[in-house]
Amino acid sequence: MEKLYFTPEEAQKLLPRVKSILTKAMHFKRLLDLAASVDITYADEPTDRHFDTLFNKEFHRLSYEFYSQVELLEMMGVIIRDIDAGLIDFLCVHQSREICLCFKLGEKRITHWHECDAGFDGRKPLAELK
Repeated sequence: MEKLYFTPEEAQKLLPRVKSILTKAMHFKRLLDLAASVDITYADEPTDRHFDTLFNKEFHRLSYEFYSQVELLEMMGVIIRDIDAGLIDFLCVHQSREICLCFKLGEKRITHWHECDAGFDGRKPLAELK
């Protein structure tokens, strides 16, 4: 997929839709984690096997829903850094180099950036780019 680049203003304008999709993806991820933690044991009764089939069907439905949301974000140009924390980046070009505009779910606006190889710990205020 081709890289998409955003100005801070463009990324901010996209943020309401991104937050909605990201929230859904996080919800499905939590459900998948919960379902994966279930240990099913049953007797060798044929009717018990039907429950296993239904459980697997639901697990795969949740997986499909999760990956559909992830795919939507990726098609929009969002880089998912940590789905559990709601941490994402948008690529940006500043002074002829790639940087990442950084956002964490719960923040109101995109207010930080970092070098693409620095990660969340290397965040700096957007005001430093001016």
